[in-house]
Amino acid sequence: MNSRPADKRGVAENFSSAAAAYESAAIAQSAIAANLVRRLPERGGIERIADLGCGTGVLAKLLFERYPAAAYSGLDMAPGMIAICRTSFSGCGKADFRICDIEERDAVIPGCSLVICSCAVQWLHRPVETLAMWTGSLRPGGILACALLAEGSFCELADAYEKAAGRSFQGVRLWQAADSDSLLKAADLKVINCGGMKSGESVVVQYSSAREALRSFKEIGALLPRNAGEGQLALSSTRKMLRHYGCRQDMSGGDSGQSREGGSATVTYRVHYLIAERKP
Repeated sequence: MNSRPADKRGVAENFSSAAAAYESAAIAQSAIAANLVRRLPERGGIERIADLGCGTGVLAKLLFERYPAAAYSGLDMAPGMIAICRTSFSGCGKADFRICDIEERDAVIPGCSLVICSCAVQWLHRPVETLAMWTGSLRPGGILACALLAEGSFCELADAYEKAAGRSFQGVRLWQAADSDSLLKAADLKVINCGGMKSGESVVVQYSSAREALRSFKEIGALLPRNAGEGQLALSSTRKMLRHYGCRQDMSGGDSGQSREGGSATVTYRVHYLIAERKP
């Protein structure tokens, strides 16, 4: 899948518009957040947490359960997402939520015990540099934990788009194993857990039809074709894309075929989980 930098203003507007219904549609994102938290090491001393691209607080709820005594800061560039968080966590004195661009240096919170980011890095213009910058905010022994959407994500969409439009789908920037190597070197990190680093681990969501699968991107605010600058497909091409949308019933080796209206279709997320410690 080819990629180009996301239009941040458009991304923020899309996610803000989807904020009210986000959690009901964010099936994969919720599963990935839970997978990430499960991989965190069992240790004390987590006193301050920065959640990069916090959305509506899906990850925050899990972190409050795991680290009830920690101070928490959720950061997101979508005002609608932050508004939901401030309402949901209004009674939590240890939580604050900020509208900001996490790629800006003045957004960095010093002295963190844990910097965590789930399914947000693909929207960044400088992902490796930004995560390295945030690693610098960690105290010695602090943890960077990321769930990173990797090459192979949205493969059904990319394949259907190419067949319908006759050109490669210009999607978001997806993480590669080489990016992890660059980050570890730039930030001088010690790896604790690195699930799916070579090919990614799959999280697959099944929908009742290809149309519903494509609609799922809009429902979570991730309008990939528009954000990527491709514009809207013509109606005839959209119909053709729906016909081509692949149905993958079993990512571990099951049969695949074309989805039909009234049948079933999948959206595949390939995920790298990277958990590393700042060296003393």
